[in-house]
Amino acid sequence: MRLGKYGPSEGPSRNKFALKNISFWSFTLQADEKPLPSIISPKSKIGSPESIFPYVLTSCVYFFASWITRPLYQGDTADYVASILEHTRGGYYNFWDFGHLLWRPFGLLAYRVSGSLPGIFAGSDPRVQITLVLTVLSWIAGLASALLLLAFIRLYCAPGWIPELVAIAFIFSTAELNYSRAGSAYIPGLAFLLLAMFLIAQESIHPRRKIAFQICAGLSLAASVSLWFPYVLAVPAAILLPFAWRGPDKARLRISIAALGIFGLGISLIYSAVAIHLGLWSAAGFMVWAGESSHGISIPGISRTIFGWPRSFVDMGEAGRIIKRYLLRDPFNPISGRDLVHLWPEFLIFGLFYLTLLTVFFNLVRFSRGRRTLTLEAIAVLPVLAFAMHWSGGDLERYLPLYPLFFLALSISLAGRNSPIWTKSIACTFLACVVLTNAVGLGTVAVRRSQMQSEDRVSELMPLLSDVSLVVVSHNLDDLMEFSRNFPFSPINSPRPLPVYPLVTPGNADVADWQTRFASRAVSVWRAGGTIWISNRLLHRTPRAEWNWVEGDVRRVSWTDLGPFFSHLQYGERVGGADGFALLLPSTENQNALGAVDTNETILLRSSAADNR
Repeated sequence: MRLGKYGPSEGPSRNKFALKNISFWSFTLQADEKPLPSIISPKSKIGSPESIFPYVLTSCVYFFASWITRPLYQGDTADYVASILEHTRGGYYNFWDFGHLLWRPFGLLAYRVSGSLPGIFAGSDPRVQITLVLTVLSWIAGLASALLLLAFIRLYCAPGWIPELVAIAFIFSTAELNYSRAGSAYIPGLAFLLLAMFLIAQESIHPRRKIAFQICAGLSLAASVSLWFPYVLAVPAAILLPFAWRGPDKARLRISIAALGIFGLGISLIYSAVAIHLGLWSAAGFMVWAGESSHGISIPGISRTIFGWPRSFVDMGEAGRIIKRYLLRDPFNPISGRDLVHLWPEFLIFGLFYLTLLTVFFNLVRFSRGRRTLTLEAIAVLPVLAFAMHWSGGDLERYLPLYPLFFLALSISLAGRNSPIWTKSIACTFLACVVLTNAVGLGTVAVRRSQMQSEDRVSELMPLLSDVSLVVVSHNLDDLMEFSRNFPFSPINSPRPLPVYPLVTPGNADVADWQTRFASRAVSVWRAGGTIWISNRLLHRTPRAEWNWVEGDVRRVSWTDLGPFFSHLQYGERVGGADGFALLLPSTENQNALGAVDTNETILLRSSAADNR
């Protein structure tokens, strides 16, 4: 492909192509299709106010969204911080995690480079300082992601309101809005994925820089996968991006092959270097290392994927838990069909999401470039959904690899001149729901209310806790367990996080052994001179709806297993009222009731560290 006087062209020998919509960066078009919009209109030059304004507007919206909302889920940030802190002390604790290979090392480097700066804002606690550093990195990556998505969409859509509207909806989408301030690896990985896609698309219309673009694109893909491995599911679609708008061509094939080769070389070198560092010289050892990244958790299910995909874009509050109770026929908090009717706003959003997908398909399937875009979309969607059905399809971050092409396809559908107005109305309504619903659901007031409820619950208990105390709750979705991970800057979680121990974590392979694990942990705490406080909720015969327990979610453990186990133990002081805590006495009777647990101390300490993640 050569660069013509006004834009790229395929040369005079290819007379089936016609050059239209002349501009600095116009596309080569097939004669049977409508011209693609130019990236920069004749009246809008690079560096002009018209070309800069969309990025200024997007940046302002991102700052505004950061101001009016707060993250509700921190994800694995507590684990990252613990690993980095342990590494600074000469320990290990999953510092080289297969699933997030470079995030901890990158966070450690940023922490050391920042020097004393984090201490000015976070105090003297190194744990809070590291959390702040990771949060700032994620926030910067979130801004970069929004700007890169805007630039990526503007390669295919003419300047106007559509790229800006879609970029704003991206900023307010649940996963982006939450994790861009959570200190996790998901958004930095997404930023590198978007950068790679932008470079690959840009290179196909700007051949003078193809070598540099191919190298940078391949390395960006490698960086994305190294930050969060599931982004590898989006690599095939990213590699084939040059064929989205134009058919097979040797020049574009060389672009894809070069980017794939550089990515393969880069990711192989990164993982091989770490494997050698860890002393993993066999394929079996490498696979064990890779398998450890799942942390023993596996929650498959098609229904989780069906509801989890739209939740990645729009916050639906408690609707997911209520629907789960209905599907599992929860006997303690039964949900009737009438109760589901009260969820009509959530079901409306749910239906609107899938209806938007249908309108995008309807608009793109009618012309050849649209069909090629849909093919590319399918290459990304199918492996991501298959993975979600196999592993934790209800998690918000599971669908982040689909974000670039989802928003691109949505933009192209909205920009289509022949797209019916009703399809555009449906899509725009969905985008409006994304912005308005998440602005309220993740608003500062709502998140602060959740934080204060948990703080009030433990306010009387806090003065009684020591460095080796333990607070026992029913499961990992108890509000205190979520509080200890989701609000790292709360005074209650400083200078150390609230020492919460969940008895049950759905999806864990050893979930049925919760009694043995608790007994081992209790003996360890007592040997260290610590105290154990049991949540009064565990002494209730049935769980309340607001306790987030769904009977049947853990098939091998019932709530009726918890109460009898703890009701026969001896307790001392009680604090916090009805929803407070009782001191588990280290009496001979209690130790005998827990059983003589022959526990290897090394295994016990590792189990304790894993349970505190």
